[in-house]
Amino acid sequence: VDSNNLIPESNERDNTATKTLPVTASPLPNLVVMAETVGFAPIHPQQGDIVTVTAVVLNNGAADAQGVVVQFADLTTGRPLPIGDQQTIDSIPAGSSGMVQVTFDTRALAATPATGPSQRKIRVVVDPNNFIVEAKETDNQVSSKTLTIAPAAGVNLTMVAGNIGFN
Repeated sequence: VDSNNLIPESNERDNTATKTLPVTASPLPNLVVMAETVGFAPIHPQQGDIVTVTAVVLNNGAADAQGVVVQFADLTTGRPLPIGDQQTIDSIPAGSSGMVQVTFDTRALAATPATGPSQRKIRVVVDPNNFIVEAKETDNQVSSKTLTIAPAAGVNLTMVAGNIGFN
């Protein structure tokens, strides 16, 4: 009050006061995906099978998360190749989880009896564009989980001596 001392007063030293206003951070969600929460069905696919890849996304934060986008990718070639479209979970309440699935077509993958099984490196990323402000941003992806795809069962031709005839 009277910061320029324009009003004569008996005590000019009591014209200011301060008080601390405590400000607490708003609660935030924290979206987590772990290798243990990513699964494949069938568990032991053969080349040509359609594999369902499932991921459970946890929200261990203190606030609900809305519009949670999840992206699946095959990292086997060194370049991420999307598996299906991005999936969206409408809402994951604080302390809860949500589940998403995509299908992975294995028909064109290299797995032959000569080369053996194909080892696919599957990555799952939650909130890939960081649109959701979170308590921790470093636990939003599984770097990779291996999906082993066995060669397709081949034809087995056999000869039985009893089936051989002479004319």
